[in-house]
Amino acid sequence: MTTASGIYLDVDADDCVVTGNYVENIEDTAWPNGKGIYSDVNNTLISDNRIIGLTPTHSFIDAIHIDSNANDNTVENNYLCDSNRGDEVDDDGTDTIVRFNTCGPDNLELTGHLTLSDPTVTIDNEFISFPAASGTTVITTRLDTDDFSTTSAGTVTLAATEYEIILTPGGAIVPTSAGAGQSMTDGTNMSYYTLGFEPAIDEIAYWEFIIPDTYTSGSITPTILWTGTPTAGDVVWSVQTVGRTDSEQYDAALGAAQSVTTTIDGTTEDINTSVISEFDPGWAAGDIVIWKMLRDADNGSDTMVGDADAIMMKITWPSER
Repeated sequence: MTTASGIYLDVDADDCVVTGNYVENIEDTAWPNGKGIYSDVNNTLISDNRIIGLTPTHSFIDAIHIDSNANDNTVENNYLCDSNRGDEVDDDGTDTIVRFNTCGPDNLELTGHLTLSDPTVTIDNEFISFPAASGTTVITTRLDTDDFSTTSAGTVTLAATEYEIILTPGGAIVPTSAGAGQSMTDGTNMSYYTLGFEPAIDEIAYWEFIIPDTYTSGSITPTILWTGTPTAGDVVWSVQTVGRTDSEQYDAALGAAQSVTTTIDGTTEDINTSVISEFDPGWAAGDIVIWKMLRDADNGSDTMVGDADAIMMKITWPSER
């Protein structure tokens, strides 16, 4: 259809749901006309709409336009294509959430206060532009800082999401010599595996995994979750790793040890969290990774008398890495 706006939500029409609509060929020269969906209302959900083939003759024509009087709107799961002279999503409102939309080759113009959650948009050619954004947070797993720009007094904070690999005691490889004690506990409420690391000798556990394509390069952050029966003392954890690929020796020397010292929290069998400072492991996407973890029991800083029982480890890296 050719009309002023495909769907027009005027002031006072709050708390609306606009979903499942097909809008095509919006063409009008007079503001605020020529929008696929125009919203000047609050607390409205605009989702699962298909707006395509817009042929505007006015520079402000947009697939979806949230006006400056609109607050707390959500724009999600829409397919928006070919807005020509305007924007796929033009947000002038306050506290708008824009997420899970698929866009054509035009920009998203975001001039209000909003959170852009990812996976959010597919931008074919151009970056996302924030002409005068204030207090805007961008959460993305697809784009890095080179894909964003601001003008005027605008500021954008890039808050990248994280990918993670989880390592469990049940999946560990325990060496014959100086291996951690791999055991299954039938607890009161559940059964679970642990790796027990004694205080007298350096005990070890290994894991093997393939690093996914979401990792390209850069630093990782390991986190070890563990328990213990003592109520005092410090534990020194250490990790080493190496990545192997085609035509390389598999049984290769591991990289430099990375360590952290953590004081047990004082309550028997509480979960303790040890975070090792981020470091570059030298991996590449698709590498077979060998991962070693040990309790550095002979380190002078390791003072806890009793086993440290590892229950989980995670390895994280930011999405742009």
